Amino acid sequence: MSKIALRLHFVIYLLIASLLSCSAPRYVTMDEVAEQSEVKIYTAGGKVVEGIITDKSDSGIVLTSEKDHELHTLSPTDIRRIEKTDKNYDFRAYLISDAEIEKYKSNRNAWGYAVGGIFLGGLFGILVGLPFWYADAGIPPYFTGGIGAVAGSIFFGGKGIQKDREVAVETVRYLRKQEQEFEYQKAAEEQRIKDLRKETEKLKEKLKQKDQDNKENQ
Repeated sequence: MSKIALRLHFVIYLLIASLLSCSAPRYVTMDEVAEQSEVKIYTAGGKVVEGIITDKSDSGIVLTSEKDHELHTLSPTDIRRIEKTDKNYDFRAYLISDAEIEKYKSNRNAWGYAVGGIFLGGLFGILVGLPFWYADAGIPPYFTGGIGAVAGSIFFGGKGIQKDREVAVETVRYLRKQEQEFEYQKAAEEQRIKDLRKETEKLKEKLKQKDQDNKENQ
């Protein structure tokens, strides 16, 4: 293999490694985790609680469990490890299917991030390639810039796709929450009507009894 080819392979490796180094780790700390994050928490007692974080403070984490859909409060001393999960939940920790996400997912961020990635990756590739060009390595900066542009568009385009997915999940959560509130209001209204009917029947019985008593006294 020629020296130029070796240098080219090195440049490509450097570009890809630099982009991949921006990837987020799977495990997160208490400070890094945020509300509405889907996580799997390993407790100090050996239990595993999986669901969505509904509240977070210095005193601990409140998580709605996928298992029982109830709130679980965990203090920092209760938590041994926090792991990100690929599952998507609504606010009550019911799963959101991929089909439902696709229904509300757009490509707006995917295209925007990809275009931005072309410019950022291209600029980064040129900056990486310049020292090789000045060293007469035979690798022109526009070549490394092209590689960077392609890598940047793929990397940031993937980030944009993920962002579009997150927006779709938030949309599903909001719609489910609105539907749940509507069902609660509907149930409350039906109960109110039912109570009114009972009161009306009682009033009718009282009036009927009063009329009967009046007739007996005449």
